[in-house]
Amino acid sequence: MGRDIVCLVTGEVGRPIARSHKPNILGVKGLASGGYLVFFAKEAPSFSSYGLEMGQNAPVSEQAAAAYALALDNLLKSEDTHVNMGPISVCIWAKTTTQAPGQFKAMLTKANPEQVKAFLKAPFAGIADREILQRDRLYTVALTGNAGRVVVQHWLDQTLDEAICHFAKWWEDLQIVSPYRASSNNKKGRAKKTEESKPPASPFAIPNLARITLRQSKGDKDYKLVAERVVQLYRAALEGTSLPITMLKPILDEFHSALVKDDEKKPTDPFSQSRFGLVKLIWIRNRRKEISLCPPMN
Repeated sequence: MGRDIVCLVTGEVGRPIARSHKPNILGVKGLASGGYLVFFAKEAPSFSSYGLEMGQNAPVSEQAAAAYALALDNLLKSEDTHVNMGPISVCIWAKTTTQAPGQFKAMLTKANPEQVKAFLKAPFAGIADREILQRDRLYTVALTGNAGRVVVQHWLDQTLDEAICHFAKWWEDLQIVSPYRASSNNKKGRAKKTEESKPPASPFAIPNLARITLRQSKGDKDYKLVAERVVQLYRAALEGTSLPITMLKPILDEFHSALVKDDEKKPTDPFSQSRFGLVKLIWIRNRRKEISLCPPMN
């Protein structure tokens, strides 16, 4: 019977089926000692239907199981191919364009206006042929940890061209005022930039946008239920999806709270660019009757 089983990953027949998908995947948020993406309970009847035992009911060959586990492990080890956003660990890679993962990571998590402007003008250094962007593919997988398991929250597979187009539209939909105002005209007495100085966090970085959707505790710590919203935000940025209209309520509730709060020791700024940008994006994307196609890139 074993020789007739087909590997779900490779399609090969007759390969030894993995009884446990090892090695442990390390680096996922919430799993200090790592975890498995697929796990079979030895004594659970639900995992032994029709006499299939230890992985045969969802067969993956030993070679394929080890390959995907090692691949995820390597992606999570590299700063260039993964990013942690709240409880989510997102792996990012491309088929051939090596600079793509780092670029998209910076666009999503830093979102520095000048860098975004440069990126949208010339996405990848040395690539002028749009056919390459249409042919190469960008992959992302969002992972979380839960009781020793690695959980896939979302999987994305699209061309680089599509990802760039969706990000450009995301950036446009978020803007309240142009972030490209000249900043090089330093006024007299202005502090000069140093190696230690860093630009302030962009209001349009996904972690900052996710934080705006959350209720703040007395200790000024975000509530932990952020995974779904982080995934929704990064999907909106790279896939062009709409955010649920229900996300407006917590944003507006916190806006109201910030308006009426009066604490001299810890003042709040209700007029947050993150808040207003996100409200605008949610509103216009839910008002659109049709999904707009990406325009041709210059």
